[in-house]
Amino acid sequence: MKKNMIKLITIFCLFFIISFSSQAQFMEKSDVLGSGGFYLPKGGTFIRGAVDFGVAENVSIGGTFITLISGGKGSYVAGRVSYHLGTAFGIRNDRIIDPYAGFQVGKVLSSDNGVGLNLPLGLRFMFNDKMGAYAEYNIELNDDSLPNMFGLGVSFRFNN
Repeated sequence: MKKNMIKLITIFCLFFIISFSSQAQFMEKSDVLGSGGFYLPKGGTFIRGAVDFGVAENVSIGGTFITLISGGKGSYVAGRVSYHLGTAFGIRNDRIIDPYAGFQVGKVLSSDNGVGLNLPLGLRFMFNDKMGAYAEYNIELNDDSLPNMFGLGVSFRFNN
């Protein structure tokens, strides 16, 4: 756990250092994005809903709700912060492609486990100004959270 936290802190420090030399990109202050889709871990299927609010260029905060729909029962609620990496990766058409990395803190509602920590890594592709698709890989950082899993879904921009 301690090694994972050190890696996570290092990654975020590098992302924020890069952002000082970046221009505005996919997520800007006051942007609102919603998304919904499926996670496909071993042994079940989760349905996911999330919302992200732009609080600064390149940075969003939001919340996620995930519930197991096959292979058992249970739900997970979390808050998250994401850093949007388009400019850092040299992507110039910044309102279409959005690679991002984040940190998520949540709670499995159907158990007495502690606080869960996860690292979501994803890519969003917008078909137009309002609608797109995303793929995300969620990495478990401790045993009290979601398992490592891959997800797909749709994204909506609620403002321009």
